[in-house]
Amino acid sequence: MEMIADSHLKDFGLKLEDVKAVALRNLKNKLNQNCKIGTMDLSAMNPQIKPFFKVEMDANYNPSIMLIDEFWEQAAKPAAKTDLIAVSIPAKNLLFFSDLKLREATTIWNSI
Repeated sequence: MEMIADSHLKDFGLKLEDVKAVALRNLKNKLNQNCKIGTMDLSAMNPQIKPFFKVEMDANYNPSIMLIDEFWEQAAKPAAKTDLIAVSIPAKNLLFFSDLKLREATTIWNSI
């Protein structure tokens, strides 16, 4: 992966808007191909910790899911059974979420 600079756009005769549209389309395709939601249940270690969810994809794309509204509406909200979701991205390849009301779940994210 490489960041796209203005010189790239100029060299290849591209517009930033077109590159963004293609990138978003490609991300949505990748999401549809191999994105899974896993449940993280650490209640055996601490009964106060409520289960939360982990987005599972390849190639460190997990945090990029923040850009896909359809994921949050069609997958995350039904999984968490809420309209108000808390999200944590503690590393470039990790994305966790849960019902915002389950504060016990959100407190563990920073220690993973």
